[in-house]
Amino acid sequence: MQILLAASLSILLVSCGLPRNGADKNMGGEQTQAGMSAQSLGDSGVSISRNEGSGDDRSIAVSIGDKTIHVSYTEEGSFSHFNGNGAVLSDEDKAALAKAAQIFAQESKLTEKSSFEDRVAFNLMDYLAHAPANFAFEANKYRHHMSLKNEGISCIKKNSIVKAEWNTKVSGYVFEDIKVGANWPNKYGCMGRCGSDCGNWWIPSSWTKDCMDHDACSARNNASGGASDPNCGDEFTEAADDWLLGVGAGCFGS
Repeated sequence: MQILLAASLSILLVSCGLPRNGADKNMGGEQTQAGMSAQSLGDSGVSISRNEGSGDDRSIAVSIGDKTIHVSYTEEGSFSHFNGNGAVLSDEDKAALAKAAQIFAQESKLTEKSSFEDRVAFNLMDYLAHAPANFAFEANKYRHHMSLKNEGISCIKKNSIVKAEWNTKVSGYVFEDIKVGANWPNKYGCMGRCGSDCGNWWIPSSWTKDCMDHDACSARNNASGGASDPNCGDEFTEAADDWLLGVGAGCFGS
């Protein structure tokens, strides 16, 4: 049985990093502007700022260099904002984000029982760390795909057969029936899992239809470390809500 969680997505990217105000090196935090609690993540060069107030909306910003990605979401697991403004993450940026995600997971002892906010923080850094080469994070991409194609957060079960669907520069529609959790070569294990390969067994993962679409597109187009923007960038945007919020929706693959 699939669980469908409708999500609406728009984008906000500010051009300079959020103030760090001397946040503690590991998992300590300080209050920044507008009640955001900031923390630096080891020596990764990445910091996150979060607003976990009692209202309906939750906010998180991830800063790397002069780039800050801001996301707002609800406790029910829907988006009100994601990033934009055409930023492109370099290989160095993505390596730093991957390192920061691991530091965060270890320091916060991330499990399936961790807070929704902690799982979203990890998944956002993991999502950004796997951005396609030359992928520009623009508001209109996310709005377009969320409104026209994105299936919301649709859970899939391991060992079931799912029809993966995608398009490329030369093909308007491609589909393939794929076993969820199948182990494909070139680091495409655990097909349908949000994130690269099978990830770390101790970190909760989302298993969804949009992530299966992105996995299949990436694998069939010989992508390396993610899909190339011209072929699979749209599948990457469509999987954003699944990647970040799928665990909160109960998409554990079981």
